[in-house]
Order: sequence, then C-alpha cells, then structure tokens
Amino acid sequence: MQVTFTGSGFGAARGDGAAVFNNLVAASIVSWSDTQVVATVAANTNRGPASIVQNGVQSNGSRLP
Repeated sequence: MQVTFTGSGFGAARGDGAAVFNNLVAASIVSWSDTQVVATVAANTNRGPASIVQNGVQSNGSRLP
C-alpha cells in the first residue's frame, strides 16, 4: 500500500530521511520533496502512528489507515 504524507519542512532531498510506522522504518520511499513524501508500506505493518524522520527530527504524527 502506498501512503502519502503532506506537510512542509520535510527537506528538498531525502538525505537520511525515512517514513516511520509504529516507531519502525517499515516503508520504502517512492518520492520525496519538501512538502510531500510518498512511501510504500510493508505488507505486515500494523496500524498505528506514522511520521517522517529527517536529520533526526520526527514530524508530527498521523495514523496509518
């Protein structure tokens, strides 16, 4: 399943950024921009908190649908 995070301040380039679900990196990044990150979520990922981490800073969270 693909998930799209929208917001601002993710950074223009991915760098060491990651999509995090339930405090685990459980997605592969499809595309990354300062305002949108698209990630493919692993099939066995449980519903729960989801966020973007960039340069050690975690974004405001959301919930995996």
